[in-house]
Amino acid sequence: MSTNIGIQQLFREERFPSGWRLIPLILYSPFGLLLAFLRSFIGFQVLLAAAFVPHVSIIKSMVLKTLCFTLGIVVREECEEKCDDSAQVIVTNHISMLDYIPVHLLSGCATPGRWDAPSTWVLSLKSWGQGETLLSNVRAHMSTSDTPVLLQPEGATTSGTTGLLKFEPWPFQAETKIQPAVIKVWRPAVADIAVTVVAASELWDIFFYLFVPFTVFTVRYLNVVEVEKDQTSAQCMERIEAAIAEDLGIKTTKFTAKDKMEYEKRYLADLYRPVAIANGAAALRLQPTSAQLLRMSNQVKEVLPNVPLDAIRRDLARTWDVDLTITNILEGLVPFVPEGQGPAVSSRSQRNTIDQLF
Repeated sequence: MSTNIGIQQLFREERFPSGWRLIPLILYSPFGLLLAFLRSFIGFQVLLAAAFVPHVSIIKSMVLKTLCFTLGIVVREECEEKCDDSAQVIVTNHISMLDYIPVHLLSGCATPGRWDAPSTWVLSLKSWGQGETLLSNVRAHMSTSDTPVLLQPEGATTSGTTGLLKFEPWPFQAETKIQPAVIKVWRPAVADIAVTVVAASELWDIFFYLFVPFTVFTVRYLNVVEVEKDQTSAQCMERIEAAIAEDLGIKTTKFTAKDKMEYEKRYLADLYRPVAIANGAAALRLQPTSAQLLRMSNQVKEVLPNVPLDAIRRDLARTWDVDLTITNILEGLVPFVPEGQGPAVSSRSQRNTIDQLF
């Protein structure tokens, strides 16, 4: 486990390339926008149809292939000889909100998902809850079905180029034989856009799937890991975590999905702080200075000589406008005691008092 990696190094902050690599993207953008529009239209129709068609395998296969075509997802499989069909749990790293799709295409696996829409049956997304509820639902599924379950113990996405988030140990309590796999993603140089960035909106992630020509996912299988009798789930987790990190050429870290959430909060706070400071400075620039307030007060005083300066200044501090303050006084909206007269003037009699002053 590496202690030299900062949490900010695990994620990309910039979605777009810089320097000369931005030129091909700019030239491609008109075509990309048109492609995104067409794909979004087709994808909406496919998802709408998937909500009403019978849940049979041949229709599922057709809908799934159409969705992958719409999203521009291309899947490559490596080291197939290491894939053990008897393993009911598949464990992978997590680099994109849609990286379960290539694994599902290859294995037909079920996946715990947050989305609970009528069309999610196509991707075998399961609303299994969290924590102990999730674990019990996974075990119940494996006891009644031969379909493997895809679990991503990081709990959140990373760039996949520097380090892994610390794996949660609970997935390794579900089964004694686990199939590790590594997921990598690649996009062509003409649209080298990150699949996700820190604090990114999922809608933007999906949009750029539609925007780029295609996205290549590579799924590479590792040797099956069998949980030994005297081995704890935490020890098994460390073995698989180390194997995935080694294959990717990156490090394991102590950071968790919760640490990422906290980092995103700090990142957004730092990102918008200059804007807040700039807005505050602009507001201060708009407020009249003491000299300006005195000058405006004297202008009102010249028009309404019997109105006290204190009353004028109070209203000017609110309106910052000479004409509006004069109007407010004439309309009886500013309570005051006329200079040289006795008791305070009520709001109902202010208009009559001002008429008498003139």
